[in-house]
Amino acid sequence: MKNEEIPQGWWLNITPLAKINPEEWIIGVLRKGKVSWITEKCENGFENPQDAYDWGIQWIKEYEEKKKN
Repeated sequence: MKNEEIPQGWWLNITPLAKINPEEWIIGVLRKGKVSWITEKCENGFENPQDAYDWGIQWIKEYEEKKKN
C-alpha cells in the first residue's frame, strides 16, 4: 500500500472489523468536500488490508471515470 497512489482529494480508511473470528477488514472511501470529508462508499468482507486498499483504489478510478463522462 502506497499513500502516493491515492489521488489527491481522496482518503481510504481501512480497519479491522471488531470481531474475533473470522478476521475481516472494512474500508471507507472518502472524498474531500468544500468544508469536510464525504463518505462516498463503505465496503466490508476483505480478508486483509491490501485487498481492501486495492478495491478502494479501483473504486476511486471508476468513480472519477464516470464523472468525466
